[in-house]
Order: sequence, then structure tokens, then C-alpha cells
Amino acid sequence: MNKIFVYGTLQRNFCNHIVMDNAKGKFIAEGRTEKKFPLFQRGIPFLHHIEGQGHRVWGELYDVLNVSVLDCLEGHPDWYRRVEVSVIDKEGCKHIAEAYFMASTLYADSNIMEDLVDSYKHEPIERYERGYRN
Repeated sequence: MNKIFVYGTLQRNFCNHIVMDNAKGKFIAEGRTEKKFPLFQRGIPFLHHIEGQGHRVWGELYDVLNVSVLDCLEGHPDWYRRVEVSVIDKEGCKHIAEAYFMASTLYADSNIMEDLVDSYKHEPIERYERGYRN
């Protein structure tokens, strides 16, 4: 099992949560990153691996049996990369998990860094698939 922290469309009640189900993900808890990271949203969320900038990001923790299913959706390691993070759940317990960070620093130095958020918000977006089939 891999412990995975998700902050975007893989969360419950979001468009790609079915992929988490197919990966045999078991919900553990809601929580947020121990450190600050820049999270921005342009239809889908992008999290940059730049510690100390942005916010402590809210999301959900899962134990995932078939992480390769999530890797396929996230385009790991070319589009997003799994990186270890510390997450504090709502009860105050610390978890070490992996989160998907944007592999490119394409937007890291642009004005988009001014529009950082601490959690992904529902938007009317279409479900996207990167070679994944249910």
C-alpha cells in the first residue's frame, strides 16, 4: 500500500474520484500539508514543489493498493511527479504520504503565483482522461 495525499480531482465528490476507486484507494482522513506549497487552479489544480511559498494545502489521505492506476491518470513522472510530504490530519496526527506535484516549473515564475489557493474548488469542468479507461 502507498499512502497518497490528493488535493484535486481525485478527492471524494470530484470528477476523477472513480479513478481512486479503481486504484483500490481507502480513505484515511482529511488533512493539510505540514509545509506551505504553491497550489493554483486553472481548470485543474497544479501543486508546485516549492516549500515555504503559498499555503498549507487541504486534501485527503488514502491508502492505495494500485498506485500505477493513479500514475497513469497523473502522467507520472512526466506531467506530475509523486513526492513525499508530511500531512497533518484534522485530529492532529502526522502522516508521511506522497503527493502529485507538477513536474514542470512552467508557471512557477509567472504572475499566476499571485493567485494561490489553499484548496481546490469545484468548477464546472469536464472529466479528463490521459489514456485511462474504466
